[in-house]
Amino acid sequence: MDESQTQELKPLTPGDLLFIVRYFEMHMNGTQAYLSLHPKSSYNNARSCAADILAKPNIKAEIRRRIDEQMMSADEAELGIADIARGDIGDLLDNNGLLDIRTAREKGLTKLLRKIKQKTITRIGKKEDDDDVEITEIEFEMYDAHAAKRDILKLRGRFSEHVELTGANGSPLIPPVEKTDNELRDSLAEYIQLASIVLASAGRTVVPQSAGTAAQDDTSGEGQ
Repeated sequence: MDESQTQELKPLTPGDLLFIVRYFEMHMNGTQAYLSLHPKSSYNNARSCAADILAKPNIKAEIRRRIDEQMMSADEAELGIADIARGDIGDLLDNNGLLDIRTAREKGLTKLLRKIKQKTITRIGKKEDDDDVEITEIEFEMYDAHAAKRDILKLRGRFSEHVELTGANGSPLIPPVEKTDNELRDSLAEYIQLASIVLASAGRTVVPQSAGTAAQDDTSGEGQ
């Protein structure tokens, strides 16, 4: 361990702590954090000063500590998936079969809700003595418990997915194409013709040789 690692970090000043708070408020943008504290500073100066502040060992250590506090561990993530896998719609409903969001929040079960939509409909009475009626409809969707169970099995190495792309009865999707000698010669001629067109646009030419074809600079011809 080098000497810099064994040195005790300096205590953070109130200014340091305020910068760190603004740093996270600005989505970890040091320049914007500095500008929020020093609005009269130029952008370039703010960027330079922010870089100097963020390079301080005690500042870096505090930022790292706060990030670690906010990060979800693998165990915590797996517990969250397990909660979804065990989720029961009955835990979210009241005795009338309606979503009880207050009770769900008290039990910490709102994390089971993937989507919630509320719609209010007002029906105006047709006659003077008819009261207006307001109807509130709530639609909600829970996270897929089956998918969560499958994810847990994948994490434990007890479930794997294999996708095999084949044709009928396991045959290749693209069967091999057998060509006669004449068909192969015709195909080769087409390739040579296409190559000639492409190379001609670049000032080059295809010259047949005994061992095949080769591209050469078009230096022969005019002027010789």
